[in-house]
Amino acid sequence: MKRVFLYYFILLTTFSTYSYQWPSSKDFLSKLFGANENLRIVDGIKFSSDNQSIYPLTDGEVIFYQDSFEFGDLDYKGEEGNLLVLKHIGEFNSIYRNFILSDNLNTQININKTDIIGISGNSWDEFIFSVYDNKNDSYINPQQILPFLEDGTTPVINNVYIMNNDVLEPLYMNKRVLGGESILYIDSWDVIYIKGKYSRFVPFSVNVFVDGFERYNISFSSLKEIEDDIYLSGFSDVPLKNFLSIPSYLFGGKVFLTNGRSLIEVVVKDINGNETSKSFSLLVE
Repeated sequence: MKRVFLYYFILLTTFSTYSYQWPSSKDFLSKLFGANENLRIVDGIKFSSDNQSIYPLTDGEVIFYQDSFEFGDLDYKGEEGNLLVLKHIGEFNSIYRNFILSDNLNTQININKTDIIGISGNSWDEFIFSVYDNKNDSYINPQQILPFLEDGTTPVINNVYIMNNDVLEPLYMNKRVLGGESILYIDSWDVIYIKGKYSRFVPFSVNVFVDGFERYNISFSSLKEIEDDIYLSGFSDVPLKNFLSIPSYLFGGKVFLTNGRSLIEVVVKDINGNETSKSFSLLVE
């Protein structure tokens, strides 16, 4: 736990001197950092809107732009439309993909936060915004530096599942389970009120406790490539492939259960600190 607090302290210290803004209207949020989309993890924030103005995160320098460019995020490929990369004070870049670039970008080097850098295309063709930390060679969750969403709603934990011997079963109170190593999967989502309705988004962190001791924790704070593998780096470094194993659920880590009674508690939080939890008293055989 100490490592993540140090990480956030450094991150906030690095970025807190500067003023940042959402690149597009929050009313058109469609996916948040860490969402599992067709066996790919979203490395930024997606907006589904038509003809909305797009602004830079803050003042920056144009270091790259390209029309109709195929851009691969880390090791996953995809056609993601036009691309603009801005360099900012603090050793990080903001990246804008899949939108209609302003014509004046071919003459501008320095961009002010008040400049319109383009507009979104069709609502079905999502605009993508990412932040890359050059110092740590990782994509970071943009929500960590953007103004917070007004969100007082707690995340939802619909079900928690346990996998033992390749069999996936839901947990419930007094359930009999096999001892030894098992894997947890969590059917959970954050709820955000946008444009007059509640929408589902990926939460920010997951913590798992067994008999009062924390056995697993992860946050959707950054994506980092380490020795040719991609990891979600937060409270723990967890291989991305674990989160893609069962796309509809969050990976809840491995737990080792011994014979007798065991209590499993799952805590899910959003970026604002709203949290919800579920506990299960199990009979381990």
